[in-house]
Amino acid sequence: MTPERQQLAIWGGGAGALVLIAVILLMVRGGSLNQAQSRVRTAHAAYEKLYHPDTAKDGRPVAEVLHELAAAKDRQDDALRRGENLLVPELPKSYQDADLVRGAAQVSADHNAVRKKAQAQNMKLPVALPFDGGLDRDESLRTRQLAYLYLYRAVLDHCITAGVTKVQTVAIGGGSADLSGAYALLTCDLDLELSYDATQRLLTALNQASAQGLGLRSIDLLHNRDGKQKLKLTVGLLTPNRPGWQLKPEKTDAGAKPAGGGRLGRLGGGT
Repeated sequence: MTPERQQLAIWGGGAGALVLIAVILLMVRGGSLNQAQSRVRTAHAAYEKLYHPDTAKDGRPVAEVLHELAAAKDRQDDALRRGENLLVPELPKSYQDADLVRGAAQVSADHNAVRKKAQAQNMKLPVALPFDGGLDRDESLRTRQLAYLYLYRAVLDHCITAGVTKVQTVAIGGGSADLSGAYALLTCDLDLELSYDATQRLLTALNQASAQGLGLRSIDLLHNRDGKQKLKLTVGLLTPNRPGWQLKPEKTDAGAKPAGGGRLGRLGGGT
């Protein structure tokens, strides 16, 4: 073989080897490509079955699914609002008014009304009630004071209706927020003198006053030999929180459960 033919054979053999390698690579990659295409076709079929943009034989249109999800969310939001209205009612508008003059007028009107009702029912009230001296000039404190006014005014109305003999003291208690900060719990303390029957009526009324946002927090009862009873009450008001009140979550002992449970627990009640 001449040198020219030997060189041509070498080049021809090398070219053949390259063609063979290329064919092998194409076959391997072709197999992977076929597998990938198969997976894509399967995934696309599943997508069309579940989330076809228009219509699908076995699936549902995306627009229809999104509409149902939005409707479900609206139903949940409506249920939450109805639950809050039952267990955490808004204060009447007159007790949310931030105006100092109108707030002072509300205090005067409530105190005058309670004193007249108490006198008509022969129920003795303390000489001074909270906020007789007026409300705070700071708006955030004043709006919180109006919420306290609503609370003890409502409790005193229940005392009058139940036939309480004497209200010795009415004192503003503490305030706290739930962990989310959405709800506020305000409390007031009362010392009462009343009969056994009046005690039953009052406790029943307060236990059923969830529409007003009221709930019993604590009860301390002392029986006297003359048939009268002394009752120390802490009553809570659960209401939507206001940012200006700057209330913090109620502290509990390590490992202790929050006061109250079930419906009374939501209302700040305890047993």
